[in-house]
Amino acid sequence: MNSHLRPDDLPLVTQAADGLPRRCFSVAEIEEMVRAGIIDEDERIPA
Repeated sequence: MNSHLRPDDLPLVTQAADGLPRRCFSVAEIEEMVRAGIIDEDERIPA
């Protein structure tokens, strides 16, 4: 994991109300995904 993108104490997974695990992304990780072309700049990401 890139420690400069994600603080070490931030959990990798949370659990949503439906009981399914959810992956947490930091703002820096989302910005990096936009730069890499993985997601569009105006793409909506469920919270």
